[in-house]
Amino acid sequence: MRAKPPREIREAIIVALAERDGYACYICPKVFADNSEVTIDHFYPLSKGGSWHIDNLRLACQPCNNKKGDAEPNPDGTVNFLPRNLKVPKAPRPEVCNECNSGRALQAGESCSICGSLPQPLQWPNFKKKIPKNCDHNIYHCWMCVAGFVDRKPVLNDLLGE
Repeated sequence: MRAKPPREIREAIIVALAERDGYACYICPKVFADNSEVTIDHFYPLSKGGSWHIDNLRLACQPCNNKKGDAEPNPDGTVNFLPRNLKVPKAPRPEVCNECNSGRALQAGESCSICGSLPQPLQWPNFKKKIPKNCDHNIYHCWMCVAGFVDRKPVLNDLLGE
C-alpha cells in the first residue's frame, strides 16, 4: 500500500509501534506527551522502495521526520539528515545604463545605442500600473507611456537637467 492509510488505521499503527519500540522518537529519543506530537516515519522511504509494512515503520517527532526526509538509513540503523540549502544565493544586480535608465526612457521602437536595451518594461506588474492622469510619464508607466503616445524624453531631460 503506497497511499496514506485512514486516521483510524494510523492510530492503530501508532499504538502497535509504541508497544514494540516505546512511545518516543527513534531518532532523538524525545518521549511523546500525546498523539499530536507523533508522526509515522518510513525507515526505508516510500520513494526508495519502502512500504507501509509494520517492520518498516517507526515513531518520530515532526522535526526529526522533516529533517530525515527521504534519506535512507545507514547499515547500522542510524540516520543521517539530508543537507538542506535554506538560503538561495542572490543573483548579482544588473548594471543600470545611465543613458536610457535601462530602457525606461525609451519610446516604442527605439533601442539604446550604449546598452542595446529596448523600451522597458515590456510588461508591468498590475500593482505598479498607473492610470494616465496619475502617471508622471517618467519612471512610472501607464498604458500611454508604454504604447508611445506620450513623449517621455522631455520629462526625463528636465529632471536630469539637460
